[in-house]
Amino acid sequence: MPDLRVVLVNDDGGSIFHTLEQGDPRYDAGAYEGAFERLFATPHGLDFAALAGAYGWRHRRIGGREDLAEALAAPVQGRELLEVPISRADRRDLDTRLRALVRPAG
Repeated sequence: MPDLRVVLVNDDGGSIFHTLEQGDPRYDAGAYEGAFERLFATPHGLDFAALAGAYGWRHRRIGGREDLAEALAAPVQGRELLEVPISRADRRDLDTRLRALVRPAG
């Protein structure tokens, strides 16, 4: 197998729904406070270090921007999983910021 590095953004499941209309913070207030987490969160609780190890991959849990930058700057050797934990609540803002950084092809 070729050298390969995979970056896993781990929200413990369900944060993709924060990017939809029902994920708008305005709808998680008042009588509906907490409803989003209760109805749409799908926590999986997976241990990605154990999963990576079971397949012979190295695993590294990333602790912040500097840690990620350092990991990405290193040469790829073998198979490596970089796990970047994020909170489900931050997903909507993260997607907005990432879209602003990406340029259309062409």
